[in-house]
Amino acid sequence: MSLEKFEPYIGFNILRGSGKNKYKRYGYGERGLVMASVFSKVRRFYESVWSEAPWVRAAGFVGAASGGLFYLNQHLPSGIKVQATESSVAAILIAIVVTLYFFLVAVLFGDQVRLQKKLRALEQSFRYDKRGTLYNASEPNIAFRIATFKGILAGIGTEVGKEQLAAALVEAGRASAKDFAANLPNIFDRDIRSNKGGGIWSGLTFEQKLIEWSDYDSATGWGIFAARAVNGHLRVGVTHFRGLFSGDGGLFFGQYLAGYSETVLSEIVRHHKDGRFGDFRGVRLAEINSKNENSVEFEYELV
Repeated sequence: MSLEKFEPYIGFNILRGSGKNKYKRYGYGERGLVMASVFSKVRRFYESVWSEAPWVRAAGFVGAASGGLFYLNQHLPSGIKVQATESSVAAILIAIVVTLYFFLVAVLFGDQVRLQKKLRALEQSFRYDKRGTLYNASEPNIAFRIATFKGILAGIGTEVGKEQLAAALVEAGRASAKDFAANLPNIFDRDIRSNKGGGIWSGLTFEQKLIEWSDYDSATGWGIFAARAVNGHLRVGVTHFRGLFSGDGGLFFGQYLAGYSETVLSEIVRHHKDGRFGDFRGVRLAEINSKNENSVEFEYELV
């Protein structure tokens, strides 16, 4: 059944609660809006085919590699250039290309199966106790329709002013993440490790902690988190393909996530004592970028 038939929701951990960095905004005329709509539909179709059809991706990879090798071969000196004029040589080359294609299909299909298993495991971590509480493992949560949630934020912005709300939401994100950030090691050891196995939180590398936090919050409906270290900075990207970051409500939620992620990262950095991140006290939000209606990205400086 297509996901389009379901209402998209966003979830919150109850204990988390619900700078004047600005998003880059671009204005479009009427013709521009039509072109943007067409481009968006084409892009969504391309993304769905590319991500859900391993044989298409494999064909793309093999085609690009074959074209590159053919171009390179055409510009080699005649003494070392491969001549495919003989039928036996051509047959061998075709067999290599076909074998490589099916090998890539198998690899990409295996990746897709592993991703689906991971998503099913994340779905099974949620349960409703029929007494008004939604749980993510042992943590109580709440959920909103995305349209309702963005409407709440946009309505508040209209009443109090957009810049004031944006700055307030960054601070709210910082404050509301304190309880979760402080309890993340316990949540990992109690809920996540019991399902996945492996070592305890304190034994993980810094990069592993970023991955585990990203995986956990990716299951809340906020989008897919990806946190990584880049050139002495920390960068967090959040991607959601159901319009969570579109419109004023989506932009405001991005401000909240920027502050929220700052607190979580600061707590991880502060208590990690090994390696190149062991001498810092935390992080400071440096930049918020709205990349498109599906994703936002935050840059943090180590302090």
